Parts: sequence; structure tokens; C-alpha cells
Amino acid sequence: MRQECLLSQILFAILIDFVLRACHFRGGIQLSPDRQIHDCNFADNIILMAHCQEDIQHKLNELAAKATHMSLNINVDKTKSLSNAVVTTIAAGIQYEGTDIDEVREFKYLDSTITQDGNYDREVC
Repeated sequence: MRQECLLSQILFAILIDFVLRACHFRGGIQLSPDRQIHDCNFADNIILMAHCQEDIQHKLNELAAKATHMSLNINVDKTKSLSNAVVTTIAAGIQYEGTDIDEVREFKYLDSTITQDGNYDREVC
């Protein structure tokens, strides 16, 4: 199937959903007493969220293992880590297959700039 084929995009979305559901993530962001969020995803863009470096590293390792099992690869050159302004040390030291993940202060996700300090000034026209 060609990448631009609609069926290809639908099958890829189903595969990514299957991979993420197969992951048993721990340590997400608490939304309510009985609800946590561990990731946000759109197409091949995935954000993993946690309160500590160990949980992020565990999530990345588990995601990589499940993705590899389904013949998907993580592009380490496009993978970035970012901590919020409250806990700025989480992003430091994250690795994938022995390679340090670049720590950034901001990045673009779905045409929005996500910053370390949560500032959205650039998003307002």
C-alpha cells in the first residue's frame, strides 16, 4: 500500500492504538482520583507523560519493545524530551538504545509550540 492511501493511514492508526494499548504504563499525570493520562498521540506523534524520569524511561522502553514487536521503529533523531518548569530534571538522562534523547526547552506538536514554562504567548495571533 502507498503511504498516501487512506486505507494505509487508517491501518497505521489502528496499529499505533494497538501498540499503545499493549503497553502497561505506570506513573501518569493524575486527572482525578481514579484516572491517569499516560500519553497523547496523533498519527505517528506520541507524547509520553510522567512525574519522574524513571517512569518516562520505563514508558519509552516499553513502547519501543511493543513497537519493535510490530515491526515499528522509534526515530531517535526526532525523539525529544521536555520537562515542565516545576520539575526540570525529568527530561535529563532519558536514553533510547544507549543514545541520549535530546532535551529541549520547547518543541512543535501538531502545529502548537509546547514550552518548558507552559507559555502560550506565541500561539496567540
